Amino acid sequence: MLSIGFKVPASDGVSHFTLVPGMDMDMLAIFLPQNSHLTMDDSGFKKQENFPFSGKIYNSYSMIGATAGSEYKLLIKGVPEGRGDYWVVGWVIAGLLLLGGGLGAYLTKPKLTNTGQEAEVVG
Repeated sequence: MLSIGFKVPASDGVSHFTLVPGMDMDMLAIFLPQNSHLTMDDSGFKKQENFPFSGKIYNSYSMIGATAGSEYKLLIKGVPEGRGDYWVVGWVIAGLLLLGGGLGAYLTKPKLTNTGQEAEVVG
């Protein structure tokens, strides 16, 4: 048994990727942690839930007889994407706060009644 772990590129929580085995395999299996939100489009793969492996529980997707050079297209859903979207929201909020602060300072600045020596600050 050979186990390989890797990261997959994703967009909107969905990952499309292709596996091309370099040699014939009796069985090709994909293990997704059961306590995660990951799911796989199981076309061509047999799903087995509650599969124990290395002290953890997985959902297993397996295929018997994977041939070398064949393409196996996989669709994984529920892939976490990190915090990239939060940075954009943060910058938008920071920009709005900065504009609001500048506008508030301009509207509430003190006004002078005249420009001579007897000028008074009003407000």
